[in-house]
Amino acid sequence: MTKKKKTLPANFNELLEAKDLDALKAVFNECELNAYDRRSFKTPALSFHKIPLELMDWLIAQGADINAKDNMGAQCDRAYTHNGGGYLPQALKAIKIYLNAGLKPTEYARERLTIIGEDFEFRRADTNSEWLEEADASLQELYILFDVPPVPRRIQHDGKLPIVLAGDTWEERYEQAWILLVSSKGSASTVQGEVVRIAGRVNDELLRNAMSNWDKEYRKMITTISGYLTQGNPLTEAELTEVANIQKHILEDDGIGTHRLCELTTAWVVQNPQPIAFGKVNYKY
Repeated sequence: MTKKKKTLPANFNELLEAKDLDALKAVFNECELNAYDRRSFKTPALSFHKIPLELMDWLIAQGADINAKDNMGAQCDRAYTHNGGGYLPQALKAIKIYLNAGLKPTEYARERLTIIGEDFEFRRADTNSEWLEEADASLQELYILFDVPPVPRRIQHDGKLPIVLAGDTWEERYEQAWILLVSSKGSASTVQGEVVRIAGRVNDELLRNAMSNWDKEYRKMITTISGYLTQGNPLTEAELTEVANIQKHILEDDGIGTHRLCELTTAWVVQNPQPIAFGKVNYKY
């Protein structure tokens, strides 16, 4: 018997895109059931994000290893809890196949599901109503299957009542301000929400993206924030000088400056509980 190949063909992704089940099955006439992608992280077929459910079911029935890992140590349950809310109905179907085959959810998968739930709840108000109900139902079922506590519904500020931030630390108050005041897309409806959003966006761009996306629009955002912080009960002159210094040296920042900017915006929100309506912006992000 001819020895089968350990790696998938170079066009395996294209075959997945074409969704030709017979052509995909034919791959495994020459390749092992646990054959992996030679070009990436040695991802086995079962862990490809775009694998059809029918092929997944077929591979498992043929004896593919549901516990196979790529060279980063990721298993197939990790792949299906890494896609985010838009894939929830598909992820649920895939996870059911794995669980029926005996796969046990990993701790990483449980953590990822919580993160997906948090992102889903943050974006719920701006989610397309056409798929919201199905996605929500899928998420609730995944919580049960993974034995994960459901993420609480997000409660947003109504734009009218005084803004009250609770918490023992400024970090806790900032996190609460983000949940209450920041829209899941576009600018906030209040100045309080917008200063929190700008500080968070800039901090995230520095720490997560190493400023790789930094451009004139980000520069406009961080330049504008100082004007917002002079409204209502403004920051002190010393604090505003700090903000100006952070703006000036943003490209040299190691995270200390943007962290401080988040703290200062939180302080401004606390001392300005009465919502200030926010208008148009001169930046795109």
